[in-house]
Amino acid sequence: MITHRNERGMKLLLLLIYLSEAEGRRKFWISIESAARFLNILQDKDRAWIRQEIRIAFRNLKKYGDCAQARFYRGDDAEVALALPAGPAFTVGSYDLSAGELALLEDNQIFLRLVRARLRGEGKRLEDLPQKEIEKRFFLDDRTLRRTLGPRAQPARAPRSTQPDRG
Repeated sequence: MITHRNERGMKLLLLLIYLSEAEGRRKFWISIESAARFLNILQDKDRAWIRQEIRIAFRNLKKYGDCAQARFYRGDDAEVALALPAGPAFTVGSYDLSAGELALLEDNQIFLRLVRARLRGEGKRLEDLPQKEIEKRFFLDDRTLRRTLGPRAQPARAPRSTQPDRG
């Protein structure tokens, strides 16, 4: 689902989308300290170190495309311009994921909630899709799927006859 090195980038992107929607603008300011606290990188470090880590998180966003540009001003917050690609979209409501949960949930749990929100928009449920379709459509590895979803129920099979075959 999400590789270890992309965790901060993905979480930062979700935070930026949330802030953009909350402010109703695609260009806005973000507090470096708030972003660091959200990304769990505020650990008794100095401001220069924290700013550098936030810059790295923004660089990691480039792996998802050129969707966010940040301008860092000396000793100030960052100015962010969010440019989400045009195309199919789906809504993630507070039923699926709230801003407070983003900092608490593991990255695979966040991704799973986004997948469920996407499927709900299509009138489908994750539990009803075959495992192979989930793996192919959302690029999930079988082990990651088992670790995140837990054991999935196998389709019921017809019971075997205990009588010897007389044919």
